[in-house]
Amino acid sequence: MMKLTENETEKLEKLQNLGFKYLARDKNGKLYAFTNDVKDIEKGDFAWLTDSYTFNSVASRLFKSITWEDKEPTAIEKLLEGVE
Repeated sequence: MMKLTENETEKLEKLQNLGFKYLARDKNGKLYAFTNDVKDIEKGDFAWLTDSYTFNSVASRLFKSITWEDKEPTAIEKLLEGVE
């Protein structure tokens, strides 16, 4: 389980309230939030792709444990489960 800073927790809660469900980092290190179900997000050669444009850029300095090498996007809900 990733230890979240207060800033990261607040950011996740805001994203979740806006309907975002997943985070994923592209090969270039940029971090994005997606509203799509995980089955609708696939890993391309350099970026995570969806058929729709329901994603949002997130400050790349946050959530350093989310990497391009991850096999699938990280669920925001799962990240928030460990927060009290």
